[in-house]
Amino acid sequence: MTFINEKGGLDRLAESQRYAEIYHKDTGKNESFINEDWTIDRERGMLLVCVHNERQDMYEGNFGLSSWLFYWHGEWIHFAQKDSLGGKISDIHWRKTRTITNIKLSNSIKISYLEMFKDLKEAFQMYRFVGAFDKTEYLFDLTLDYSKVIEHYLPEK
Repeated sequence: MTFINEKGGLDRLAESQRYAEIYHKDTGKNESFINEDWTIDRERGMLLVCVHNERQDMYEGNFGLSSWLFYWHGEWIHFAQKDSLGGKISDIHWRKTRTITNIKLSNSIKISYLEMFKDLKEAFQMYRFVGAFDKTEYLFDLTLDYSKVIEHYLPEK
């Protein structure tokens, strides 16, 4: 199975509550996923969800910055990302760069951070521009730039 985009709603109430319970147990924080759109790969147990988007901060000068949760191999990864300019290559071909500006990885994930970033890029590749609302068929090239955070996870020399 691969990642798919799904709209939030009561039809996936039980699954949303299960993820909320796992998140609360792991972090002590409350987060409701019932009305949140998400990108999910059920077979591999991965979930990408935006918990705070740039539209909420546009009047505070933070336009383009958003907060995300990525459930990967049984752990929650919280990160911030900034959208860079993308653009139209042709009528059916678009590109976009997403820059990870802040991320917190547990020690167990630090060991396999390259695999995690590969899976995160795959999730964003499906999410494209607007996740479940993105119904147009087109080619999409994504660059996931994690160069601003990677030095924290490189082995010491």
